[in-house]
Amino acid sequence: MRDGFITTGRLLFNDCGQLTEIRLNAADILVRPWIHGLSKLLKPEYVAVNLGKT
Repeated sequence: MRDGFITTGRLLFNDCGQLTEIRLNAADILVRPWIHGLSKLLKPEYVAVNLGKT
């Protein structure tokens, strides 16, 4: 996660191994400007993008 977005976060998968959520570090101020766009981009794939404590 860190290497792709230059931030910390977690990838969460369901029991079938499909990516279901990307949880990005809420303390990282660089994440906030692009979380909405990333969320819209991944919505058709049913991947949630959230801010959380990582």
